Amino acid sequence: MSFFVQYGEDSRFLIKVLTIIICVETLVIGFLGLFSIKQKIVYINPSSVIGTARVGYVPDEMKAYFAMTFVSFLGNVNPHSAFEQYKAAYQLMSPKLQSAMKSNLESEIAEINKSNISIQTTPLKHKVKNSGESATVDIEAVRISYVYGQETKKEKVLYSITCHKARTRASNPFGLEVNSYDYKVIASGDNITSSG
Repeated sequence: MSFFVQYGEDSRFLIKVLTIIICVETLVIGFLGLFSIKQKIVYINPSSVIGTARVGYVPDEMKAYFAMTFVSFLGNVNPHSAFEQYKAAYQLMSPKLQSAMKSNLESEIAEINKSNISIQTTPLKHKVKNSGESATVDIEAVRISYVYGQETKKEKVLYSITCHKARTRASNPFGLEVNSYDYKVIASGDNITSSG
């Protein structure tokens, strides 16, 4: 009889120990889960992987890649892709820029669809200028416009995109967003080259 009493006491003790272990594991998993949610992004410079990376530091190459992606969304459109391309560019903008540009983008989409315009933009070179938490990326590109498949205009364009760090989202995984952008035509015609 004493054997069964002792067995029951041992079982109760083991149940208490296992319950404590499960509670501690739950707390540790919860803490690690919370830590991983608040973890900051580490950007890795793709052109020179060897070296150190700091949390929160954004390499110039990453800023340039982000800006060129933005220009690609806005600068490579046709009536079939304009809505999706402009939507993708819109999602890379800051909320303030989104509200300022929404009606302008909608009217451009309508004009592209109405006139059957296609635009092809090819970046030639870029330059990153850092200023505190923001950066301005200047991208020189050749932009060719077509109407019903016929080339109508060829221009060299200088895009200027100002961006800053932002929270990542499914629609914008870059960890950057566009504060402002502008462009100006710096040359036009058939003899456009990267130097002039």
